[in-house]
Amino acid sequence: MSSTLRIAAVTSTLRHVLNESLSSAEPGSFGGTEVTNVRPDQLAGRGALGDSAAGLNVFLYRVTSNEAWGPKALPSRRADGSRTQQTMTALDLHYLVTAWGDDASLEEQRLLAHAVVALAGTPVLTRSVITAAIAQYGVDDMTILATSDLAEQTEEIRVSPALLSLEEASNLWRALSTPYLLSLAYTATSIRL
Repeated sequence: MSSTLRIAAVTSTLRHVLNESLSSAEPGSFGGTEVTNVRPDQLAGRGALGDSAAGLNVFLYRVTSNEAWGPKALPSRRADGSRTQQTMTALDLHYLVTAWGDDASLEEQRLLAHAVVALAGTPVLTRSVITAAIAQYGVDDMTILATSDLAEQTEEIRVSPALLSLEEASNLWRALSTPYLLSLAYTATSIRL
């Protein structure tokens, strides 16, 4: 078990929640879409590259320390210098959920609405959701996620919308070196390492 894999496990869990929302049998559901977790500059022209013509992307763009939770204990040492306990630190993960698709049929807007509904319906990443995500994404090249102990974390991980001002959003997209795509920011809090 490894707490160092918790950040990657949160990203995979968010990807799983969004993927499940797209495969539901609701009116306006999408077939042939995908949920990715790549840098937004890699989304440009995805349809032209033979990938899905529409989809959602979950990108971790910032990690901040959660001062309310950690660090809670300083590492204690034995006489031989070895640690008696591990320092626990808490982090908040800041995500950009981006939609891409055909503007003429309003795919981007419909996809982003699916994401909003899915994340509002799953404001807490429960053990069962985390376990399902790791089972779904821990089979391909991400098998290392199967050793994540995120589901064992005692504190609940909450996912909530984050408000970015126009200036903050502009700076973020400029830093990503890509033209703006329809997106919303979310924060997952708090992940204990």
